[in-house]
This record gives sequence, C-alpha cells and structure tokens, in this order.
Amino acid sequence: MLSKDLIEAALQRGRGLYKYTENRWALEMVNKGNFRIGTLFLYRNRERSANGIGDSGEGTKATYLQLTGDIDFGQPETVPEFFGLLGDAWNGHGKVTGTGRIIAMQEAANCYMFCMTYEVLGPRRSRAKRISPAYDACVRILDPARFLGALQHALSGAGKVTNRWTCGQCQYLANREQEYSKHADVPAPFIKPRKFIYQQEVRAVFEPRGEPSPYVDLTGCEAAEYCRLVSSDEW
Repeated sequence: MLSKDLIEAALQRGRGLYKYTENRWALEMVNKGNFRIGTLFLYRNRERSANGIGDSGEGTKATYLQLTGDIDFGQPETVPEFFGLLGDAWNGHGKVTGTGRIIAMQEAANCYMFCMTYEVLGPRRSRAKRISPAYDACVRILDPARFLGALQHALSGAGKVTNRWTCGQCQYLANREQEYSKHADVPAPFIKPRKFIYQQEVRAVFEPRGEPSPYVDLTGCEAAEYCRLVSSDEW
C-alpha cells in the first residue's frame, strides 16, 4: 500500500524525506535506532492544547454534494452514491429539492502514524519552528521505501500493527472540505486545513492490531540505517 509515485519522486530529487524534531530525539533516531510512533488520536489531543500550532481536527473530513436540482428517492437509479456516506442519518425516502450543499462528516479510525516532510523547510528555520517551537534538528531519510518498511517490520514484530499500511502526501483543503467525486478518495488522515500547507507533510499510516496504545517506543530499529542528521548549515 506504499505510495510508489511519492517515494520515486523523493528519490529522483536525490534528497529523500525529512523528519523535524528536537535534537535529543534526532540523536536517538540516528545513533540508536530509537523511534516513538504515535497515533492519530494522540496527535489530535496533544495539538488541541498546542496554542494553535497543531490541528485539533486530525483524521476528520467533510465531503459535500452540491445540489443542482431535485433528487427523487422513489427512483433509486438517479440517487447519487454520495447519500451512502450519510448512513443512518438519511432514511432514503421522499425528495430533496432546491440548491445548496449536503455535507457528510467522516472520522478515521485510530491508527499509528509517522510524520515527515518532502522538502527542507529552510533556509529560514522559522518555517520549521512554526511546526513546533521546540524543533531544532532535522533528520534526512535517505531511502524512504526501506526506511518505512523497516518501521512497519518493527511494529509488526512488536505485535502492534497488521501488514496493512500506506504512505502519502497530505492534501490541504479549505475548512477540511472536499467536494464529492473530486477529493472523495483522499483518506481522512491525509487531509489538513490549508493554513498548514507550509508543513508540506508526508505521512505513513499503519493499521493497528487491536486497540492501539497512545504510542509505541521502538528500540534498536533497523530504520536508523537510512537516516542521517542534517547539518544546521543545510536548513
């Protein structure tokens, strides 16, 4: 389920992907292979109290249908598939008339996530500081495919995840809204408000085995083989 186009693009640029963090954690990753993998819900709760830095709506999205005419539920073949997103909230009887929008709110199940970015956020460090004021280090991921494969292998070996995982670039949408049939295929964990577009974020999402713990600490992970600390002169 790895996004091959994304990984190939990173390799073609010759730069890989990047992880911004505090220097102490960067050294743990590069020198010892120690990684902390959090969950979507952990990031949501943490960022609700982060003075506006983060995104309290992590893992949610709003898909809307723009009405252009009447919809008659007495003729099921004419009813847009969109209404299936509403579930029990819509009884499927009668008619919808007029214009406007019908919105379906969706929320992703909790999952493990590892967040990166696809470009160095420099040369002005202020862009990295906007992600978190504490971030003062950058780790370059030299081979994203092997790096993420090693993380998945370690998480699976710890009994924390299944073999289902994916990687993708976040999509930045106004108010987290997407029009049905245009962006409806973008999973909720990869949607963020447009105000965060400076983060240029890439996420690896791992399906948990059972109820996930808030985070998993991996020690001595082989993923470290594909990491190096970026010199402060480079960003």
